[in-house]
Amino acid sequence: MTTELTTPGAATSSGQDTGRFAGVAFGVTFLAATLLWGLGVQVFGSDLQTLQADSADDTTRTLSMLLSHLVMPLAAVFLLWTVARLRAALDLAAGRTSVAGQVAFGSAVVLAVGFCLLAAVQNVAVLIAGGGYVDGFPADPAVGYGFALFSGYVGNATVWGAAALMFAVGAAAWRSRLISRWLIWAGFVTGPLLIAGWYYGIPVLLLCLWVAVAGLTVRTDQR
Repeated sequence: MTTELTTPGAATSSGQDTGRFAGVAFGVTFLAATLLWGLGVQVFGSDLQTLQADSADDTTRTLSMLLSHLVMPLAAVFLLWTVARLRAALDLAAGRTSVAGQVAFGSAVVLAVGFCLLAAVQNVAVLIAGGGYVDGFPADPAVGYGFALFSGYVGNATVWGAAALMFAVGAAAWRSRLISRWLIWAGFVTGPLLIAGWYYGIPVLLLCLWVAVAGLTVRTDQR
């Protein structure tokens, strides 16, 4: 993904820079997707019999999974769009292709792909637990629960991408002031929180806010 930025010395018209809202769009769609995949069935904390019974609720299960499959990839696109702008700003500030910019974008790819995979595996877990792929497909809640555990491990690995993203952008933007110092510190704090417990929800909310504010406020003019 390429992003057009102003040349050094030229100001960016925020009224025409619609890309700055991509971070806000990411936050909204990402939170919506994470809520949707958890609405239908509460996998963890259920015994296998309860898991099978809850997973067999075709209407709720199918609707929530369908919507999460549609929304999560959209969130991934908005994330990559925002980080592409951040990468371009870092490159412009450095006067060359910056290592930090490449690390940030690569980390965003890990985050985007990882959470799309996490949502897909979680949905497969519910399908297997309740059965119903095709007529006569037997429900296997134990295998479904195993897939759910695997989705959690995918999430544990994926959030390292989010932490690397915030650290790379923050370290490179510290002197150039491409984003505010308070936002840099917020990223330094949020990264470890994601690694320690993204599944509690609050760190994910902080990630969404960080990306949204960074996309809105990043300096794309180098005067």
